[in-house]
Amino acid sequence: MFTFLPHDKRQLVLLGHPPLRVIEQALTLPQAPEKLLIDQEEMHEEPKTYDLWPFQGELRRYPITMPVAEALRKPGAIVPKPTFPPVGVPQGDR
Repeated sequence: MFTFLPHDKRQLVLLGHPPLRVIEQALTLPQAPEKLLIDQEEMHEEPKTYDLWPFQGELRRYPITMPVAEALRKPGAIVPKPTFPPVGVPQGDR
């Protein structure tokens, strides 16, 4: 089951059973992605990991002890948007 939490022009999508502290961390991120999916499927034992997906790149798995802000700073967690030079501006020698 998916749960959609609109928050400050952002969308947090929950899947499975993410711990409350992980949800709270995601809701209070000062520079959170526009959309963020948090997945945690373990329901009968203490969770060991959770998955994050900022609707770009690949779904990534992190230890449950890692704060969401730290996970999003990991290489590959957020794929930078390509930047293109303005049309008609010389780009140096080619």
